[in-house]
Amino acid sequence: MDSEITKNTTGKSVSFWKGLVLTYLIFLAIFFAATPFLTFLLYWETDLSTTMLPELIGFCLQGAFLVLIFGLYERRSAINAKNNQKFALRMFVSSFLHRSLSQSDNSGSGESYPSSLPNPFEKEINLIQQEGLTDRQAKRLRTLARLETPSLASLSAVAAGLDYAHLEAWNTILNDLRRLRDSTTLEDTSRLTLALLGSVNRFDALAFS
Repeated sequence: MDSEITKNTTGKSVSFWKGLVLTYLIFLAIFFAATPFLTFLLYWETDLSTTMLPELIGFCLQGAFLVLIFGLYERRSAINAKNNQKFALRMFVSSFLHRSLSQSDNSGSGESYPSSLPNPFEKEINLIQQEGLTDRQAKRLRTLARLETPSLASLSAVAAGLDYAHLEAWNTILNDLRRLRDSTTLEDTSRLTLALLGSVNRFDALAFS
């Protein structure tokens, strides 16, 4: 409960400062837009050196620089937030895939999670293409696919928050997982596993524009 209250308070504080900065930027844009008209008017009315127009122009130029810095910061923050969400999605998928493809029964114990996107499943794809899946791996894949499909479907909203390309790639992963869940033969499971791993790799390769 305390953590939720702290989180809500922090969110309100951030929203307040964003609103304050936005208000400042709006007034700054008005001043910046008015500067050419004031220059033209005062040029015919009085000597510019005796007015505050030079200071106003300097203020507008300084504000324009701050707007640029703030815009770059906002863009970087948005991309970092999307990368964190993508990392969480990718780690969820790779977690049960590694458990399924592992030869040991305690593959999930003591597992350390990386701080960046894991390597593509190229090694696993080559191994399946050369040797195929064992009956044990196929059974584990079908079982985990049945258990994890609802969770992946519920995470589609997170993928939609990234962009359309990531949502489309996530839906492809979800459809591959559903087909894998319903597979009955070892050959079908191997083929569908390769398709699923390829879809995950394509999801990894996507970048934010």
